[in-house]
Amino acid sequence: MRGIQVARLHLGRGVVVCGAGPIGLIALAAARASGAHPIVVTDLDENRLAFAKEFAPTCTPYQINRNLDAEANAKAIRALFGDEEYSAPETVLECTGVESSICTAAYTARRGGNVVVIGVGKSIMNNLPFMHLSLAEVRYSFSTRSSVYTHSG
Repeated sequence: MRGIQVARLHLGRGVVVCGAGPIGLIALAAARASGAHPIVVTDLDENRLAFAKEFAPTCTPYQINRNLDAEANAKAIRALFGDEEYSAPETVLECTGVESSICTAAYTARRGGNVVVIGVGKSIMNNLPFMHLSLAEVRYSFSTRSSVYTHSG
């Protein structure tokens, strides 16, 4: 739920949920309850996507194509929202923690959009598309369990 607070979802604004596992399904439910629309949910696993569609019938599932790179998958996801830049999703909720998915999220959010990474992944990720994030002014936020986090060590 903290990730949803960080995302500041808006009524009638498109959102993508990356990952249809337990965290993604909670994010999907919260996005739906916030009034976000349309909602696209992505995953590699078609069974998880089928469950997500049953769980939230108004969402649109997109199965990540392993043969495409992050930018090409993002282009296909964005096409589900329409052809214009302003119709691209404003917010992407990244719920996998997987580097390739985080990169796809970067390309999926519209210019000036917001990517919220919910949960954790690897300590170091080397392939984030920094120049794209910078030029498109995509904001990245991170959420881990609660707003209070202390790191020891």
